[in-house]
Amino acid sequence: MFIDYITLMLINLVAGLILLATYVYFGLDEPNQKRWIPGFV
Repeated sequence: MFIDYITLMLINLVAGLILLATYVYFGLDEPNQKRWIPGFV
């Protein structure tokens, strides 16, 4: 079975950018920053 690693890398990149954008939009002013730790580990 052929695995297209470029597609997997692009999916991972988009997921990371969505997580970062969500954190910047919702999480920067939040007093409880610890709830964002699992996403960035």
